[in-house]
Amino acid sequence: MTDETGNQANPDPNRPARDRWGTSREHVIAGLHALAAFIEDNPGLPIPDGAYMNYSVIEDTDEQERAEVDRIAAMLGVTAGPNFGGKHYVTTAFFGPVLYRAVAISEEEMERHNASNQIDVIRSEDWPI
Repeated sequence: MTDETGNQANPDPNRPARDRWGTSREHVIAGLHALAAFIEDNPGLPIPDGAYMNYSVIEDTDEQERAEVDRIAAMLGVTAGPNFGGKHYVTTAFFGPVLYRAVAISEEEMERHNASNQIDVIRSEDWPI
């Protein structure tokens, strides 16, 4: 469904359409502030015991990805290292019960993961009649 300008119509007026809020840093920060204010203003709203933000590092090479995770770790004042049996390179910081994590997954691990999750597509003409 689209509106008169051709943008995706939004049935919920309290939630802006995706192309109107985008994914810029400013929009994410504004959304986090808005959520925090809403939670504070609505004490009856159930919330989890914590929250997390996960940032997936995507660069051209595994070395560049690990370097970016190391850079983020330095900004956070923490260390980075292998996790999940060495398959991921991760840094994590806690802000009270809120976690921020940056993770790089090696190209080899992504290829293995993608290969193990491929699904054979069955076409309707292949089905018995």
